Amino acid sequence: GRVKIKISLENGAVEVGDILAGSPAHSAGLQEGMRISRINGKDVREINTSALQTALKSCIVSDHYDPSCLKNNTDSLEELITQVSSLEKAEYQTFSREEKIAFWVNAYTAWLLRVLSELPEGRKDLPEFSEPFSQHQLFILGEAYSLQAMQKKIWNEFRDERIFFCLASGTLTGPPFLEAPLDAAHVEEVLNLRTSQYLRNPQNVNLRKRELWLSPWMRPLTPYFVFNFGGSEFKNKRSFSEEEMAVVNFLYHHAENMELRSALEQLNFKIRYFS
Repeated sequence: GRVKIKISLENGAVEVGDILAGSPAHSAGLQEGMRISRINGKDVREINTSALQTALKSCIVSDHYDPSCLKNNTDSLEELITQVSSLEKAEYQTFSREEKIAFWVNAYTAWLLRVLSELPEGRKDLPEFSEPFSQHQLFILGEAYSLQAMQKKIWNEFRDERIFFCLASGTLTGPPFLEAPLDAAHVEEVLNLRTSQYLRNPQNVNLRKRELWLSPWMRPLTPYFVFNFGGSEFKNKRSFSEEEMAVVNFLYHHAENMELRSALEQLNFKIRYFS
């Protein structure tokens, strides 16, 4: 029942090496590659995301997923999902805000890939708002979450709309998959980058002939935008609804295109959504 470990001199974390099946360590939920840190006098497990790294690198090509590749990575993804499901609330509460965001984004991504692995061969994308988002459930911190419920949980806890742009959907108009698991040390950088990249794509945001065309993926997000971007400094020339003004404010805040920002100030357009 002995466990081989590696010690990190940087933060005192230990990495679990060889685990004997059926040993007390195995029964306690320890897995090879798992890292354990000492925080506030408590042993806290860190989620090993190497399986997610492998799946993202091997099975996602040009933002299309390969179902057969995902099926071949099912066992390793299941190990990661088991780690996520076994995390205790007391352990989770020791995480920083950035660590919590990384935990949820990586859990969501791993579960999405696991769900996609069950689709028929040959499927490369999902129709918008399809069944996998409301059905398949994963237990996290004692609660059962579908992909949709996980999105709502993430919003309710962090109130940060940028996180949505890190949550791939497997659909044609949603955000692309992460290139790698989200690292807590780079959360702010990645959230800003992912948001700006999505908004930069003319297939997602396009202002032409006094019509602001937006991705249909953004439409269900408009109620969330109201929380941080309700109201406006601009004169509401078209009597936009509260949600429409929140969308405009969100775009103005995050868009890098100065021409678009200038046009948004004028509010002389109608908001449309691509079909």
